[in-house]
Amino acid sequence: MRRRSGPSRQVVLVEADDRDLEGRGEPALPTPLTGEPGDVAPHPRRRWWPLLVAVALVLGLVATQAVLDARERAHLAEIRSLPGVLLPVDQSMHALWTDDATGSLTGAVDLGGGSVAVGALDDSGAQVVRGVELRTGAVLWEVPVAQPEAAALAMGWSPYCEETSTPGLLACTAYGTFAADPDDPSGQSAVPTERHLVVVDAHAHVVRAQHTLALEAFTTVTDNGYLAAEYADGTVTVTSHDLVSGTEQWRFDAPDEPLDDRYDNRAWVEVDGLSRLLVTGPRSTWVLSSDGTLLDTQGTLAGSGAYSRAGHARGDSGELYYLSDVNRTVVLRADGTPGEAFDDTTINLTVDDGSAPDLFFTAGYADGGMVVRAREISDGSIRWEAPMVGAGSGGVLVDGALHVTSLRTATAIDAATGEVRWSHELEGTATDGGIVTDGRVVLVVESTYERQSLVALSLADGTRQWQISVPTDDYLNVVAGHLCGTTFTEETVGGAVVSRQQTTVYGVTG
Repeated sequence: MRRRSGPSRQVVLVEADDRDLEGRGEPALPTPLTGEPGDVAPHPRRRWWPLLVAVALVLGLVATQAVLDARERAHLAEIRSLPGVLLPVDQSMHALWTDDATGSLTGAVDLGGGSVAVGALDDSGAQVVRGVELRTGAVLWEVPVAQPEAAALAMGWSPYCEETSTPGLLACTAYGTFAADPDDPSGQSAVPTERHLVVVDAHAHVVRAQHTLALEAFTTVTDNGYLAAEYADGTVTVTSHDLVSGTEQWRFDAPDEPLDDRYDNRAWVEVDGLSRLLVTGPRSTWVLSSDGTLLDTQGTLAGSGAYSRAGHARGDSGELYYLSDVNRTVVLRADGTPGEAFDDTTINLTVDDGSAPDLFFTAGYADGGMVVRAREISDGSIRWEAPMVGAGSGGVLVDGALHVTSLRTATAIDAATGEVRWSHELEGTATDGGIVTDGRVVLVVESTYERQSLVALSLADGTRQWQISVPTDDYLNVVAGHLCGTTFTEETVGGAVVSRQQTTVYGVTG
């Protein structure tokens, strides 16, 4: 039977609304196109949603990473604002300049703008204070602080400057006339017979004042002027003076018995973060307030002795410790009374971000081996100790980790617990020339039989990043964000051994 064919009709294709598909339930998913009659093309809105989700995820990840990067940059900037932190360094680091006459940059005063003030000797033997551009070594200005002396040049007696509380004013110790050294039978070496405190204006490049000091007096600068400590005729004397006029503001005298002739009977005075003064004589120690009032009612601290010196257990902690012999340490409490003495040396923090505010760190011995200890800053009691063969005298405290070098390793120790975060075995031995950081890497000096290198290790995990060669026996320190190395040598002048030093400043390309 033949099928009847009716009249042809025009067909119009109309895109269905979602509500017309699959009744009134959820919109029907499109079936894949097979090329067969009845295939339905996917709705354009459904075609793009996977791509939109992927883009949204990518944008979210990018935004999250941007936030993390911003936080890391802010944290790094915070670290780099701390005293003693290097400007950014990388594998292009090299010696920018080297000089024998500039003087040690260890005591240089940061003047800002990439320049420092440092004591030096000119070619005539005159003691001068110089402004030096760190990047190039160029001498920007020079102020003489003592007359030319051939003996000063021969013996290396250069001035030493300290920063004062007045911007631009420097307090510099200089030496006057010289005479033959009575302890040198050859008569060829010389010692100074005069000593002065010279106040130099680093902005105007002039001398503002000059004060005569006792030859054996120890001086230090305070917010109120300067202090001078002297031991003579069985008495320790400390005087406070106005920096410019030299007027005596107060005086402290105390009797003290001298040690025998094997020791240098002198007096010292140091200032801590609470403006307390620690005065040490040959046998005794006193704690004074900033106006000279006696705080330590005992009069002396038990265990004090030869070579007593004071210093800061932490940079801004306000606590103060002193060494009462080669290795003995005592922490002073806030009221000026001493804690228990212990036979450790204090690790000097070249960088301290304040991430372990209640602790300071020492190196000592336990059960025949050397250890690093964390101690409570309130009384010196031990929080933890970790084995460390040949621990160095310097350390870096960043992000709650104490970074130190030992004989053959560089190690990061959790400051709160004493657990080792990472340890890097060096190819040679670590010199005690310091450990420094730019916030991303720590730099240590590594010595082998063939070479001596400055090695950069990741601050995060201790992996070796790069290294450069440096002169032998370099001592490292950071001056105004620049890495400075000092190489010491000795030579004999007459019957005296004279120490010479060479300064090298390092920087990156560009």
